[in-house]
Amino acid sequence: MSPAPPFQPVSPVPSAPPVVSLTPTIDTDERLRSIISLQGFAGSWKVTPALSGLLGIDHKAVVSAAEQLESGTLSLSDGATKDDVWATVAVILFFEEKMPEKKDSWELVVEKALQWLEGSGLDVDREDKTKTSVWNSARKAMKII
Repeated sequence: MSPAPPFQPVSPVPSAPPVVSLTPTIDTDERLRSIISLQGFAGSWKVTPALSGLLGIDHKAVVSAAEQLESGTLSLSDGATKDDVWATVAVILFFEEKMPEKKDSWELVVEKALQWLEGSGLDVDREDKTKTSVWNSARKAMKII
């Protein structure tokens, strides 16, 4: 009879956040609350399947668009990543273009996000968002041209 294999404890595997698809069953207020709940303490968002679903963008397209940004042109600081910048810009555009009627609910959230973007080294020109590649990339992925 062979000895039993040594006991190896199994560490718990953290579960991924649920993927939320863009469906008509999610009302505007719930979508708004869900997007806001994903905002980090500092004001940014992370590229996640949940965020992609809420914004109605294919997650693979989001990851691809964020990867294509040229790091050298962004001059990021404070530990910011291209993904964080791209996701944060995409959320701002989504709120402004897809939820203008809810501006009273998201306005301060966007201001915090803009402060994070500026503090991270992104030149945020509120008058001409077409000047930077990150705004253009997010607009194309979201089909806001």
